[in-house]
Amino acid sequence: MNAEQATAIVQLLTGTIESEGTATRKVLAAVPNGNRDFKPDPKSRSAWELAVHLAISEVWFADSILQGKFEWTGEPPTPPEMSDPAAVAKWHQTHLTDRLARLRAMPTITRFITAGSSPRTCGRRDRRYPRSTG
Repeated sequence: MNAEQATAIVQLLTGTIESEGTATRKVLAAVPNGNRDFKPDPKSRSAWELAVHLAISEVWFADSILQGKFEWTGEPPTPPEMSDPAAVAKWHQTHLTDRLARLRAMPTITRFITAGSSPRTCGRRDRRYPRSTG
C-alpha cells in the first residue's frame, strides 16, 4: 500500500466514524434523564452508564491510536460536564470531532499503514514481524 492509498483509507474510516457519530449522539441524547438509572437486569449497566461508556470509549479508541498503544486501565471517571444525556452527546461531539481531526492530520498514520509499524515507531520496522514477500 502506498501513502496515497493509506491516506484515502484514513479519510474513509474517519469520515465513516464521523457520520456514525451523528446517529450515536441522537441515541445518547434520547436516554430519558428521569429514568436514566433503569437497568433491565440487576447485573446490567444502567441506561446512563451505557451512554457515558459509549461516549468515553469512542474517544478512548481514538486516543489509543494517537498514542500508539491500547492500554486499558479501567473505566475512567465520568467527566463532570456530563450532567445529563444532552451533555453526554455534546461532550461526545466535541471530543470525537477533535480526535478525528487529529487522526486526519497525523503524519505518522500513513507511515504506520504503509510500513507495517506502529505510530510510535514512526515507520521504523518492527523486527518481530517480517515483511511479507508476496
